[in-house]
Amino acid sequence: MNQGSARYASTGYRAQKGTAVVGRSKPEQFKITECRVKGTCTVGPTDKLSFGLSDVQLENPVGQQSRVQLHDIPNDEPKKSLWYIIPVD
Repeated sequence: MNQGSARYASTGYRAQKGTAVVGRSKPEQFKITECRVKGTCTVGPTDKLSFGLSDVQLENPVGQQSRVQLHDIPNDEPKKSLWYIIPVD
């Protein structure tokens, strides 16, 4: 949840590969799966899709907005699909 705007990550109903992850007011459930890389996980609506960035967006300078969309969950867990869950107060 983005506390500043009261928006939740959302992929909508029956999302497919390439669907953008957007902010909406209604919460959705996502599957969080721990990965081999310590402290990382994949996040997605199904066992086969996860949130990810395109290869171009991995090189964005800090502060530029990146678009998150759904990707196939790869066997080798590339960095574009790995996420850190950081608790906040």
